[in-house]
Amino acid sequence: MIGVSYKRIGSVKLAQFLAQVGFRDAVMLDSGASTSLAYQGKSLVRYTPRPVPHVVALVAPKLASKSTCLVTQ
Repeated sequence: MIGVSYKRIGSVKLAQFLAQVGFRDAVMLDSGASTSLAYQGKSLVRYTPRPVPHVVALVAPKLASKSTCLVTQ
């Protein structure tokens, strides 16, 4: 599961909420004004995040690929 909050929430409060709804393991990749989440070219946040020089991307594997690496150039 991957997600982003529409409103400001502290990491402790977020962790408590996630535990209440059943999460047992989680990783926070980013927080603050640079946080963003886009799906199929559309932003899922209600604000304009500041630009950052990095990204974490989830890419579907190519089914016909002979590569052992899911993400190749």
